Amino acid sequence: IDMDNKLAANFYFDTFSAAEFNGGGHVLRNFKLDLPTNDNLGLFSVLAAGSSIKDLGLVDALVKGRNVVGALVGTNNGIISNSYATRSVKGSVSGVDSVGGLVGANRDVAAISKSYASGLVSGTGQNVAGLVGSNNAFITASYWSIEGTHQSTGVSDGNTDGVSGLTEENFKQSSQFSGFDFANTWVQYDGYTAPLLRSFMKTLTLSIASGSKTYDGSAEWAGGSYTPSMAVDASKLLGTARYTADSKDAGSRTLSLSGLYSGQDGYIISYQTGALTINKALKTFTGSGSYSVVAGSQEDSTSVGTGKLNEFLGSGNYDVTVSSTGGNVYVNDSVSWNNGATLTLNAHNNIYINKNIDASGGSGGKLVLQYGQGSSDGSIGGVVADYTLAKGVKVNLQAGQNFSTLLGSSGTQRNYNVITSLAELRSSGVSDVALGADIDASDTAGTNFNPLSLGYGKNFDGLGHSISELTISQPNSDNVGLFSKVQALSRVRDLGLVDVNITGQNAVGALAGKSSGIISNSYATGAV
Repeated sequence: IDMDNKLAANFYFDTFSAAEFNGGGHVLRNFKLDLPTNDNLGLFSVLAAGSSIKDLGLVDALVKGRNVVGALVGTNNGIISNSYATRSVKGSVSGVDSVGGLVGANRDVAAISKSYASGLVSGTGQNVAGLVGSNNAFITASYWSIEGTHQSTGVSDGNTDGVSGLTEENFKQSSQFSGFDFANTWVQYDGYTAPLLRSFMKTLTLSIASGSKTYDGSAEWAGGSYTPSMAVDASKLLGTARYTADSKDAGSRTLSLSGLYSGQDGYIISYQTGALTINKALKTFTGSGSYSVVAGSQEDSTSVGTGKLNEFLGSGNYDVTVSSTGGNVYVNDSVSWNNGATLTLNAHNNIYINKNIDASGGSGGKLVLQYGQGSSDGSIGGVVADYTLAKGVKVNLQAGQNFSTLLGSSGTQRNYNVITSLAELRSSGVSDVALGADIDASDTAGTNFNPLSLGYGKNFDGLGHSISELTISQPNSDNVGLFSKVQALSRVRDLGLVDVNITGQNAVGALAGKSSGIISNSYATGAV
């Protein structure tokens, strides 16, 4: 209730002897008393023994009296609990003797508990203090603001037990108000407000909208928003919304909201967290001619060291591209990562992989080979670009969609299903397939292995790996081998077959029974 001009000038309650005055969590604002010759002055002149005041707040009370002056009560003979007097603009209490921010004098069997004062207090005589001027009764878990009241003591005369002074900074921290029931009676917005009575504050839930951003090294997100659980009075929802993820790193994160608060006539704010996807940023190492991945930590116009490369590729926050805008890309030192990042090798001409690439551990990773990017169809000087694995080199990947190739700047990206086990080999079907690991096929000696069919225009890339001890026993069948047929425009490459045992009737080979496609950089040992 705003009491400014609502009551007769200098209105106050004289001796209050009823059983209880229950403020119900309400606040009285702009209460004014200008009676400099009156004693026992406050909203309640005297609180009689056996009477009580609870759950009441005074904001910007202006009380000017003589002796025994307090914002709430002049002389207290009863019980005061869960009440406060504070200043947002102009509140003050002034007098001569026994002047306190909440109560002038606390007498005999009177008691004050879980209450505080933070408005300006002044007096020209004795016993002037931040909470109670003079006290010969009981006070528990009650506080005053040292800076707000301009008083260094909470009780000037008498028993000071149960009274604590807080700096202005600590006055805004709920942890400082020992004894206050913040679950049922009070609410406080740490860093922003003193304790507030919660009874008639509205409960407001803010549901945080989910979203995404690119990794920028910060857990904060400027693009956040929320949906309130009710229509909101903007003048009562204060502060600046700050959206923060539980980690700054790339991945799926929990998004929280802070920085909003409310006053006594506003809201009890709670939040429902949202989800923030932090996508990996892109780091590109590039040169105008041929570009190489080499040992070391350097980065220049012709090469990048694996030490520098792994600063980004190994962080989990970046996808990395190594690019040549006018030549070849060479991998001349081993590269490994295990955090799900994507490494793209982008060459104007050809890609030469001369050392192992390994993304098979941890959360794995993806490899993309883009070659012949100097023309739309991948033909450079009349020669179609390609990628090449040196002898003995392997690309280790986890099973799944983790390997892709692109020939020409206008080509269609070919996405491979990476397999790493015999079971996956048996069911690999007719899609583009790559081996992410060596496969032990020795179990085929006791079971039937049906030759695979590599469909029209499909590729099978061994990525330098081998399939060992493959047995196929179909003596009455034609077109027998790992592949029964390699169809036209299909390709098998960079694959080894070790110690195979293949039996068929007509058109029998270790790798393929019949081929109308391309087989390159592959070998087989064993018996056919």
